[in-house]
Amino acid sequence: MKCKKKSKVFLVPYPAQGHVTPMLKLASLLVNHGINPIVIIPNFIKIDSKDVNISIMSISDGLDQDGLTTSSGRDFFAIEKSMENYMPCQLETIIRDQEDGIVCLIVDLLASWAIEIANKCGVHVAGFWPAMLATYKLINSIPEMLHDGIISETGEAKVNSLALALEATKRPFIWVLGPLWRQGLQKGYLERISKQGKIVSWAPQMDVLQHEGVGCYLTHCGWNSTMEAIQSKKRLMCYPVAGDQFLNCAYIVQKWRIGVMIDGFGVKDLEGGLRKVMEDDGMSERIDRLNEMTMGKVASCKAMDNLTTFLSSVRM
Repeated sequence: MKCKKKSKVFLVPYPAQGHVTPMLKLASLLVNHGINPIVIIPNFIKIDSKDVNISIMSISDGLDQDGLTTSSGRDFFAIEKSMENYMPCQLETIIRDQEDGIVCLIVDLLASWAIEIANKCGVHVAGFWPAMLATYKLINSIPEMLHDGIISETGEAKVNSLALALEATKRPFIWVLGPLWRQGLQKGYLERISKQGKIVSWAPQMDVLQHEGVGCYLTHCGWNSTMEAIQSKKRLMCYPVAGDQFLNCAYIVQKWRIGVMIDGFGVKDLEGGLRKVMEDDGMSERIDRLNEMTMGKVASCKAMDNLTTFLSSVRM
């Protein structure tokens, strides 16, 4: 069944930059199918949508007025509390205010609170998973692995160690580092490395990765970064921190062999990782092959067929 022109579809991502980005990419595809996508995000998420046909509707997360923010910003627990207690009523109001109705809600599965609201309002809902299928399948085993002590809930940021190691390599670099994280840098560090590297709070990642001057990409192995590196055909130096990043790293290093993992941010760790990732003569060929498998014509056609099938199954 063909979609009506300008049919509304609400997209609700988990309120984090790494989840908003793939939702925006999906929204841009929906435009080509006669859909009017409206992305619902908290007002603290800053985005730069290049597609003028994508509507962005900001809602308050309620954290500022409720005093739930911390000195380090909106942490995971504050966001979770907001999704449970504050965002649902706002989304329900938005849905019920729509005069011409909504085709469906596409909901990030980590923002599952929106599914209950959609059901309450009688709106069809589809789940969206912005990561690897292997990660999705792994989720069912998380409670058991936590119980058995196979995984833990801890993580550690080593900003200053990485800063010193990057400086010691004497190699040029670009480092995207938010203002809050910069507080961990040594006094005078930015001045010392001003001719060697550049630290910015935000950068258009795809534009940077696709630049011919970039030889490899030091990454935490988030799924967006992994796919963008493959699309840009860049080698990866991996340092996973939390969540699905460890599984993504395992695929990058062991399965696909398009990157290496470093164990820490010592000078020897960084130098050794750079040497290993840049001296692997077969890595470029493997990246090219993976790029064709995921971004080539056959893969793109299959993805578009799946999207068309999904839209045809939606009751208008």
